[in-house]
Amino acid sequence: MKLYHATRKSNLESIRAEGLDPNRSTGKEAVVWLHTASRRDWAILHIINRHKCEVSDTIVIEVSVPRSKLRRRWRGIWVTPITIKEFGRIRNASEFANSPKREKGSAVTPPTCKTSVTKL
Repeated sequence: MKLYHATRKSNLESIRAEGLDPNRSTGKEAVVWLHTASRRDWAILHIINRHKCEVSDTIVIEVSVPRSKLRRRWRGIWVTPITIKEFGRIRNASEFANSPKREKGSAVTPPTCKTSVTKL
């Protein structure tokens, strides 16, 4: 199954050397978190907010994992307990900021709030 893993760019060297290792997970479980293309923006924002980094410091790694090795957590969010050592394309998250296939209202960076004042 083709999925993606969002992470900080600073992790790329160790990921290339050791793979996506579930034992490096900072959550309650030792799993690798993956997402579908439709949840890409959420995953990027999650990394930015959780790790206090910028979009330019975030990458998205394409992976292929057998469905039998995956457990669905939420719609479009999957986990696996296996180490993933083979990757597809590795892209900087900022490449998705102006993607033509973006759904309306799904911004990588939080939208600015514009309010108008109506005089009574």
